[in-house]
Amino acid sequence: MRTGRLQAEMVGGRYLVDRTDSLSPLTESSSAPPRLPTAEADRGEDAGYVQHIIDDPLPGTPIKQVLMHVAYGDHQVSVLSALVQARTMGVPIHCPIAREGRFPKDPAWGLADAVPGESTSAIVIWDSGMAPMPFEATPPREGDDSHEDPRADIDARRQKAAFSFDGEFIDACGGEACLADHVS
Repeated sequence: MRTGRLQAEMVGGRYLVDRTDSLSPLTESSSAPPRLPTAEADRGEDAGYVQHIIDDPLPGTPIKQVLMHVAYGDHQVSVLSALVQARTMGVPIHCPIAREGRFPKDPAWGLADAVPGESTSAIVIWDSGMAPMPFEATPPREGDDSHEDPRADIDARRQKAAFSFDGEFIDACGGEACLADHVS
């Protein structure tokens, strides 16, 4: 496999535990967050090999192209974690990243701009108008979860199809921030 779409981007699973709404029933029932035994967690933790996906593949594996679709305000996967993953892999970001005022600071530091037709990998933040994620290590609780919105949006699907079938990153958002319809 040389081309792939990352649907639930995350680096730092332990970082994610405190920030995901998916584990709330577990974390709310005790005073301490759940902890997996280190040996078991590390095998599934992509932070150990993510830097080898694009530029420095592991022996016997090809260099890959990656399209990351991230949902702004996702209750299950932190946008912050996806941005760390993109920086680690050197993946450029679609600009403009979001509508004015959606991020308190520029989330693109350290990331080049993705260029349609030229970039072989990209991260795209899809905004369906949901509440922003908290920057504290707490799960989002405000509003609906946007996790599935990029997967259901027609423009996001068009972008994924061009990437998957033609190996091309296209700007499916007309030079604007990418907006997704919310799945209700």
